[in-house]
Amino acid sequence: QPLCIDQNTAENWKLFKQKWQLYTTLTDLHKQPDRYQVALLLHSLGDDALRVYNGFTFQTPDDQRTVEEIIEHFDTYAIGEVNETYERFKFHRRNQQDGETFEMYLAALRNLLKTCNFCPTCKDSILRDKIVLGIKDSTVQTALLRERPLTLSKCIDLCKASENATH
Repeated sequence: QPLCIDQNTAENWKLFKQKWQLYTTLTDLHKQPDRYQVALLLHSLGDDALRVYNGFTFQTPDDQRTVEEIIEHFDTYAIGEVNETYERFKFHRRNQQDGETFEMYLAALRNLLKTCNFCPTCKDSILRDKIVLGIKDSTVQTALLRERPLTLSKCIDLCKASENATH
């Protein structure tokens, strides 16, 4: 599907880019010449995104452009510079919703974590703490708080086991 830039451009771009990367893997597109890859990407973007592309300024001539270069420009256009404080705010405010499975909650947290710019060595403990703080089931939360030491792996296992036992 073409890239929708009318609303929620950043999220739509991330999904389009992910699908593009999957497509390129499935089709071994890297084996094709750069010009072919660029043409396919530009064709796949759709009319509105192609108009945006036409407004970009590149350092390289059209016939030497690469997919990576185009993707960088769209990253800047759609996402811009990440507001670390806002990204962390969204991460810390995210709690498990009514009816949301633990797997869905964990996936949402991991997705939010990607743009928070936490130090790599701290990510596991920050994620573990957020699970403990945001899990909906207070019984599981109490069990997690009693566990010593509580690693991320053990935290996830306990949450999954508890959810599986109740379903």
